[in-house]
Amino acid sequence: MRVEKDGWISDVLGVPSWKVLDVTLAVSPSDVQAALRDRAGQGAAFFFAKVPTRDVTAATNATRAGFAVVDVNVTFDWDAVAAGADTSRADAVEVALADAGEVAAVEAIAGHCFAFSRFHLDPVIGRDRANEVKRQWARNACGGRASAVYVARRRQAVVGFWRCWKANRPREPMRSSIWSGSTPVIRGRASAGR
Repeated sequence: MRVEKDGWISDVLGVPSWKVLDVTLAVSPSDVQAALRDRAGQGAAFFFAKVPTRDVTAATNATRAGFAVVDVNVTFDWDAVAAGADTSRADAVEVALADAGEVAAVEAIAGHCFAFSRFHLDPVIGRDRANEVKRQWARNACGGRASAVYVARRRQAVVGFWRCWKANRPREPMRSSIWSGSTPVIRGRASAGR
């Protein structure tokens, strides 16, 4: 098991923050707790660990060490035609690479559209701080941290975004990130754009 400082999240949350890696059955809950107490010292600290959803043993071990399950990644697929959605181009949403003039719009959307991120679901962090984390992530993505940021435009206004990164696997040149955001105006609408 490794515990690494996350300087960026520490700065955004205003509390020392650590990512806990390689939590497995081989590491006892008491060893995990000792490592966390060592990093926290006498003060408050934020710790997070990601374990594969299919690794129930690792998740069990993490909860025995004091972690709580905050979120789980879920992938949805929706067939607009099968669902009877209007896919006409009358009020179309255009999808394209974001340009430098759209960073503020992407930040504004990211700063209020999330409700189920690990930060939003953590009762200790609070909504305002969680929104700030997502806003700054969006700014960093637009600033080059992501391989690409796409925006959805409706009537030339940015109404949504997707952060993408290059995959490390051959034949899979680009993958969508685990997060995207949209304004209330287009949530639940289909887009037939390219």
